[in-house]
Amino acid sequence: MKEKIELLIGTYNDGKLNEIKSFLTSSPARAASVGDLPIKIISLVELNKKIEIEETGTTFLENALIKATKISKETGLITLADDSGLIVPALNGEPGIFSSRYAGDDATDQENIKKLVSKIKGLKREERKAYFQADVVVVKPTGEHIHAEGRVSGEIVTTPKGDKGFGYDPVFYLPTMRCTMAELEIDKKTEISHRGAALIKLAPKLKKFLGIR
Repeated sequence: MKEKIELLIGTYNDGKLNEIKSFLTSSPARAASVGDLPIKIISLVELNKKIEIEETGTTFLENALIKATKISKETGLITLADDSGLIVPALNGEPGIFSSRYAGDDATDQENIKKLVSKIKGLKREERKAYFQADVVVVKPTGEHIHAEGRVSGEIVTTPKGDKGFGYDPVFYLPTMRCTMAELEIDKKTEISHRGAALIKLAPKLKKFLGIR
C-alpha cells in the first residue's frame, strides 16, 4: 500500500474544515470528479500551531494564496486554503472580501448578519440577489500552486433560518432548493455550495499536482 500524501487544510474555521473534509472523503460530487485519493487530511488544530496571517489581498484569490503560501512555508506541508465571501451587487459588492469582518475585526456571524440585514431591508426582492464566491488554492512549500473558483447564486432574506451552516448561511436563500444554505445537511451543501463548486473544479488538477496516477 502506498504511503498517503499529507494535505494540510489551512483554516481554523470548523465549518470550512468540515466542508472540505466532507468533500475530500465522502462527497458524491467528489467521488464523481476525482475518485479515491491516497491523502491524509491534517488540520492546523492537530498541529497545535497558531499562524498569524494578514490578509492584504484585494481579491479572494489573492487572500487564499497569501494564506496557503504562508502556512505551507511555516509547516513544510502541502496546504489547501480558501478565501470566500458574500457579494451583494446592489450594495456595491459588499461585504465581499470583508465578509468575515463586515461588522468589525472581531465580529461574530450574528453581528455580520445583523449589519447585512439592516442594509438590505429597504431593497426590493430583485435587488436582494447575491452570490457566494470561493477561491481554493493548494500550495507546495516550494511555492508551486493550483487554484479554482466556485460560485452559487441566491438571495438575502431578513429572517435567519437553519442551524447547520455558518457565516451568512442562515440568510442566504436558495430559490431552487426552497431553503437557506443553513438548512442543508453538510453533504448536500458541499455538493451545491461555492466551496463545493471550486473543489469539484480543483479535484482533477489535484491528482496531477500531487503526482497521483
